Amino acid sequence: MVTTLKNEGVIISLLGRLAFPEEKLKEIIGRKKRAPEAYLRGYNSCDGKSTVTEIARIIGVNQSTLTPILQDWESRGIIYEVDSSKGKTYMKLYSLLNPKGKKASSVENLNSPDSMPAEQPILSGGDSNG
Repeated sequence: MVTTLKNEGVIISLLGRLAFPEEKLKEIIGRKKRAPEAYLRGYNSCDGKSTVTEIARIIGVNQSTLTPILQDWESRGIIYEVDSSKGKTYMKLYSLLNPKGKKASSVENLNSPDSMPAEQPILSGGDSNG
């Protein structure tokens, strides 16, 4: 069962990237917002575990302000409701990076350069046989 749920998450993430490329998704989330980075963090916290109240706290708005935004995001297909023991929770399509190229996380420590994986060089074909 866990493997099936994990596979479903991968499929949703891949299809989400096809339907909503990163820039389009950021545009939807940040449209007409004073603090779009906060909404990116809020979107990334839609992990199926965070409640609406917790997401609102991450963004820095009231739950009553966030509820219609989440309803809009759900109607656009960029989040979906999931069953949780905590009550109503939402799941994002995939995690986004903030404008500085770091994962927009609700935990600031995760945004430090030391926590980001090093980029791997891309090997070119042709001369790799020695």
